[in-house]
Amino acid sequence: MTDFIFQHTLFSLIALAFLADLILGDPHSCLHPVALFGRTAAVVENFCRKYLGNTIFSGFCACSLLCFSACFLTALFCLLGKRLAGSWGELVCAALCVYITIAPRSLIEHVNRIRQQLKSGNLPEARHALSMIVSRKTDNLPEEQIVRGAIESLGENLIDGVYSAFFWAIAGFMLSGGSLLWAAVSAVFLRAINTLDACWGYKDEKYLFFGRTAARTDDLLHWIP
Repeated sequence: MTDFIFQHTLFSLIALAFLADLILGDPHSCLHPVALFGRTAAVVENFCRKYLGNTIFSGFCACSLLCFSACFLTALFCLLGKRLAGSWGELVCAALCVYITIAPRSLIEHVNRIRQQLKSGNLPEARHALSMIVSRKTDNLPEEQIVRGAIESLGENLIDGVYSAFFWAIAGFMLSGGSLLWAAVSAVFLRAINTLDACWGYKDEKYLFFGRTAARTDDLLHWIP
């Protein structure tokens, strides 16, 4: 069994990450790595704006610093796992890193909540449930628009929260010649960029220039997946 697992390491990595999400879901905690990253992003944004202004270069520096830090900590975590428990430790640590970059269970739960409210004829609650996964106003949407919004959000978030993370984990593994560490780092880099795009990727006066690096990089990383 052990030989099979390590002969099919990439499959094991993806399976463990997916299984962890099915069991644990996406915990809504201030200590979740993505939540911690988002709060750190706000601190780094203020620092870069203070010294570099509201410029593309300022946003590039903030984005680079945050992504490098996230990837460095990911690599350190995987190396620590390998040092403490060998190949098993590296596999488990890499799978945990990939797990925090995906959210299929959370996405299914959100969309199912909308479906249940629509089945019971409770449009106000269905609109509220939809508002949890879309950025536009949902207060006066008819049933058809609620359904459409849920399906569109499901499709978009499957790419952002599932396909792209697995794609870059697989790409990192293959391009590095079979390194679990690089698989984890690639997936975390994708999630870091995606989180920064969610924080900064707006075409308004505040983020038109500062958020451009994060937004364009996010578009590029999701384009193939």
